[in-house]
Amino acid sequence: METKMPFHDTFTLERTFKARVSKVFDAFRKIELKGQWFIAPADYNVSERSLDFRAGGREVLRGSFPNGTTTSYDATYYDIVENERIVYVYDLLINGTRFSVTLATIEMKEEGGTTKLLFTEQNTYINAPADANASRIRGVSWHLDNLEKLLQG
Repeated sequence: METKMPFHDTFTLERTFKARVSKVFDAFRKIELKGQWFIAPADYNVSERSLDFRAGGREVLRGSFPNGTTTSYDATYYDIVENERIVYVYDLLINGTRFSVTLATIEMKEEGGTTKLLFTEQNTYINAPADANASRIRGVSWHLDNLEKLLQG
């Protein structure tokens, strides 16, 4: 088996949501809300989902696609400041092989009844194609679009 050299990339996405910061923060900490926007495509079969939203807590999302491809998202929270910041690290495995390790930082600031959100990822891609970061940006953008739809309700 050929060993791939890891590569790195960083991106920040900025969004302004028409919702108070407490409502946006709740969408990250409450599994019943997060399960409505942090989702996989419709044909994905979830086999495990959990959320322990606290410093030292974990979040897990595992499942498979009809073609047999399995994914495993396993996050650990390191820093949580109510209505301001969330910092966590997550592993993404595809078919049992580590695809990436990511440090994610979410910053929120209320501005006149809206919430400005900065979502930054620092990624180390381990067993991933060269276009992995572009794909990740599309994926995170899609999740944030889903979050916006949930918040608009």
